[in-house]
Amino acid sequence: MPATRLAIAADPFAALHLDGEIPWRRQRGWPGDWIAPAAGAGDTAMWRYALDLDLAASAAITVHVSADERYRLLLDGSALGEGPERCSPERWAFETWRLDLAPGAHRLEALVWSCGDAAPWAQTTVRHGFLCVAGEAAHHALVTTGQAPWRVRRLPGWRTLPREHGLGGGAKIITLKAAFELGRRLAIASPADRIQIRSADDAANLLLGEMGALEQEQMRVILLDTRNHVIEIKMVYQGTLNAAHIRVAELFREAVRRSAAAIIVAHNHPSGDPSPSPEDVSITRTLIEAGQLLNIDVLDHLIIGQQRFVSLKQRGLAFD
Repeated sequence: MPATRLAIAADPFAALHLDGEIPWRRQRGWPGDWIAPAAGAGDTAMWRYALDLDLAASAAITVHVSADERYRLLLDGSALGEGPERCSPERWAFETWRLDLAPGAHRLEALVWSCGDAAPWAQTTVRHGFLCVAGEAAHHALVTTGQAPWRVRRLPGWRTLPREHGLGGGAKIITLKAAFELGRRLAIASPADRIQIRSADDAANLLLGEMGALEQEQMRVILLDTRNHVIEIKMVYQGTLNAAHIRVAELFREAVRRSAAAIIVAHNHPSGDPSPSPEDVSITRTLIEAGQLLNIDVLDHLIIGQQRFVSLKQRGLAFD
């Protein structure tokens, strides 16, 4: 990964501060502007901020990044890290990365989870938005928000869970809604906007937030093209899963219809423990063999638990 997280103890632009300014205001001295969607920031949503770079020569670019509430930073489709929640002015936080980029095209992205008006106090912020500031003045025009040509759009699929879900404390917990919604927006995205899967972590990032909270077992299939861009995510089974109930043809039906080159299979364990069972391994072997006959690669089988997952391929289970 051409990115290194840097430990920065102090504010990198402390010398530019104005006395008495709270951290997230532009007048504070950071040489960049918070950017935000023009409308709809008060409701529950996920927002995607994207910046395309086309470098004539290699470059080492330092960026300081922050966002309201939770966010995930990606470089060329691979997750770099996950910033902390924004809280009070005293706990304002950011992260710093050095990007060692080769010549050519690159994409820097941030997925920002916004609870909007439904946010509990721990996530309440002054405004919704995203901030990225270059560490060197020479790179402001390339990456700094307010100067570089960042784009923002809303990604559908979030909702507030009602109290009857038994999440306790009266807090309004936000979770990623149906895989159908995520699959729909992936299906309508242009090829340039499709997410590329480079690792098990990348695939799990698409599923973990919602599948880890499900009370029933589900099995989903991520359909991929020849460059491992996500075509669609399909839910194929719901309820108790075992080898007797799972039909191989059903799992590959959409992959064949959409001319997918590869798939990643995922299912959740409602217990929260993603440890694979012998039956999970057996099902995976069957799917790999079927994929070979159909000329569709089964790249991995992910088992989703609560805030964690297991990759059978990484464990060396069923993938010889």
